[in-house]
Amino acid sequence: MWNSAENVFSRSTSFREEDDDEEALRWAALERLPTYDRVRRGIFRNIVGDSKEVDLSELESTDHKLLLERLVNSVDDDPEKFFDRMRKRFDAVDLEFPKIEVRFQNLTVESFVHVGSRALPTIPNFIFNMAEINAAFGSSKLWKDDVAVGFGWTPWNSFADMLVELARREKNAGIKPDEDLDIFMKSLALGGKETSLVVEYIMKVSAETLSVKVVAQFCLHQMSIGLFRVMGSLGRNMIVANTFGSFAMLVVMALGAYIISRASVNEFLGHSWKKSAGNYTNLSLGEALLKARGYFPQSYWYWIGVGALLGYTVLFNILFTFFLANLKPLGKPQAVFSKEELQERDRRRKGENVVTELRYYLQNSGSLNGKYFKQRGMVLPFQPLSMSFSNINYFVDIPVLLFMKRGGELIYAGPLGAKSYELVKYFEAVEGVPKIRPGYNPAAWMLEVTSPAEESRLGVDFAEIYRRSSLFQRNKELVETLSKPSSNSKELYFPSKESQQDLFNAMGSMYAAVLFIGITNATAVQPVVSIERFVSYRERAAGMYSGLAFAFAQVAIEFPYVFAQSVIYCSIFYSMAAFEWTVTKFIWYLFFMYFTLLFFTFYGMMTTAVTPNHNVAAIIAAPFYMLWNLFSGFMIPHKRIPIWWRWYYWANPIAWSLYGLVVSQYGDDHRMVKLADGNSWPMRQLLEHGFGYRHDFLAIAAGMVAFFVVFFALIFAFAIKAFNFQRR
Repeated sequence: MWNSAENVFSRSTSFREEDDDEEALRWAALERLPTYDRVRRGIFRNIVGDSKEVDLSELESTDHKLLLERLVNSVDDDPEKFFDRMRKRFDAVDLEFPKIEVRFQNLTVESFVHVGSRALPTIPNFIFNMAEINAAFGSSKLWKDDVAVGFGWTPWNSFADMLVELARREKNAGIKPDEDLDIFMKSLALGGKETSLVVEYIMKVSAETLSVKVVAQFCLHQMSIGLFRVMGSLGRNMIVANTFGSFAMLVVMALGAYIISRASVNEFLGHSWKKSAGNYTNLSLGEALLKARGYFPQSYWYWIGVGALLGYTVLFNILFTFFLANLKPLGKPQAVFSKEELQERDRRRKGENVVTELRYYLQNSGSLNGKYFKQRGMVLPFQPLSMSFSNINYFVDIPVLLFMKRGGELIYAGPLGAKSYELVKYFEAVEGVPKIRPGYNPAAWMLEVTSPAEESRLGVDFAEIYRRSSLFQRNKELVETLSKPSSNSKELYFPSKESQQDLFNAMGSMYAAVLFIGITNATAVQPVVSIERFVSYRERAAGMYSGLAFAFAQVAIEFPYVFAQSVIYCSIFYSMAAFEWTVTKFIWYLFFMYFTLLFFTFYGMMTTAVTPNHNVAAIIAAPFYMLWNLFSGFMIPHKRIPIWWRWYYWANPIAWSLYGLVVSQYGDDHRMVKLADGNSWPMRQLLEHGFGYRHDFLAIAAGMVAFFVVFFALIFAFAIKAFNFQRR
């Protein structure tokens, strides 16, 4: 279409500069037509490269498709580049590019929903879905017959008037536009049926963008399903599988380059992220963001990522099949008897006659001694489950030339002077060196007179001459003087080694630890409390103790256990993190982690106490984990949460934990932090303005996490005393 981005009027592969006479005659004939006819005709080149003059209304659907393919491919599927080249066509003749106002009339949007097995996210269903999407977007009838698209143009009364003026100016300037672009713009100006070409162009670009994103999301979904299948088959029961699943989520979050930066290219290389990132960089906004987070900005990394997801999907499903086939159930299997078998045993116990089929008798007795078989087999327990899921640049501003000859020996180090006067004066003082000719380049002359051939001819060593010169002595004295600091000088100090990304990484590590360890604690305690509660029903019925005593014991035993857990974790993590090593800050960190793990543990106990069993408790607890995560203040900072949702941020226990952890370590830190735009802010000010974290709220945050511990423990105790889920 266009040979380069710089020249919109250069010919495509179908329209080279070596125009033959026949093609020139076609354009000349087209330009001689009356205006009314000229704006309805164009030069169209078919798939084999033959060109002809055509009426736009006579173009077939195959011609439209070919034209659109060339238009899209010429700009690498980038609509912004396409409209930029349209603008350049107007600019070349000093014509103002119009602004477009698009209106839709009688627009109908249809949605197709699959149900049953057709809605499952399987590979065959994905292939069928993509085929249906492409067929829907590729159907021109859908858009030609049903949608009326109106275009408003300013400052012109109509696009046709503007196109006539454009054609007149191009004719006067001797400019021949690209034939495909010319047809497209004329179709746009005519309106009516021909406007479908514009709609088809928009839908084609939209469909391609949508299909790429659907592929990535589908692969991610399949990989996730495979991962959790592996977790379930490896864990073999809900408690272990939940623990494995939580650990897998921690690894994905920590190493997924969002919470802690490192290496989706697809989204941030899109058109909406093409704007400039600032005055100090040539990168687009999307490329700058990818670079800041450690991603690879090249577009082919999208396909590498898709391939990796497919590879993981295959691997996880292979592991799932292997574990399912080879691993035995955990624990001692328990027999499950059918209702009919229990009735039969009851009749036999009462002495009633029981009719047993011969085949069952022979299969299970192992002999014909007339005794009733001891074991008729075992029905393995099965529980149906479902899971959803800095560099420093420096320079010395001294007009100093440093000149060495071959071999690295220094032959001149000194000022140049105006028009290299000092340099020329120095070398002309050497006996035998020819004078520089008037107007001759000093640099060329310098290289000529100091060449090895000149040294041999003159019988001198320019390096030795320099070492004996007064210039060398002055330079030596200058170096010695500058190497000694003056009496009023200060130590070189860099006020900050921190960057904005370092702060975000530290917050991400706290956020991941709180979620992973906290949710693991809550999940692990639920089956334990469920079993202990049913045991307590019998003991409480016998008058051994009250419900409150049982609840108090359950709560009290968690304090030393969680404290030991917190000390071990904080000692290991704090020594590895880039925190300031002070006793006060370590104690604050231990305090917030301890009370955070406590309220997570008591929350898990509370959900079990208000539900019949730990399975229901896990279902009840999961939505709150999601909401706590969403409103924690890390995924979406407090100041960016809509004001009508901020109440939930203040009622969120994780938000207070993260608040206290961050403020206790960085809230009083005045070190400068380098931002992504090159500016520097004090860390304390960055936390306050960026996240709404204030150091004077540290005590309030401490009180809030302690409040949630007491709150969840009290509800647990009340539920244990008030609710009885025993069925008999």
